[in-house]
Amino acid sequence: MNEFYLIRHAHALKREKWDKDDLKRPLEKEKIALARKFFTKVFKNLPKPKIIYTSEAKRAMDTAKILQKITEAEIIIEKGLNPGSDTQGYLSVVKSHTDATIFAIIGHEPDMTKFISSYVGESRLNIKLKKGSLCHIKNNVLMNLIQQDVLL
Repeated sequence: MNEFYLIRHAHALKREKWDKDDLKRPLEKEKIALARKFFTKVFKNLPKPKIIYTSEAKRAMDTAKILQKITEAEIIIEKGLNPGSDTQGYLSVVKSHTDATIFAIIGHEPDMTKFISSYVGESRLNIKLKKGSLCHIKNNVLMNLIQQDVLL
């Protein structure tokens, strides 16, 4: 059995407003409370992850810290989830779990939806995972797609 969440990082500063290293681009301060509210609401009804894998990008790590405060999960930084990664980075994280531990992966678009499509839809699934939103997968089946802007 495998059960995990794919979470797109929360709202970050727009690229046009950030002229430094993209891996250091932070979350929008005004949107942090929105992410906290979303995760609190979602994990009242869904099982909480025990481990959070995140890319090295500051916006993803900051999203992981918000989620950690709600779930008390361990955070592990995984370079294979950095922006521009291929589906193999996500697949290696998923395959590394041989037990029933529920985990979360915080990553980036379009990498994440490419992985979801290949993992549950044999590359025929076409979804859009908006910033701060969550995809719940259990036993290779898409159980929930919860868009932050719809839930809140």
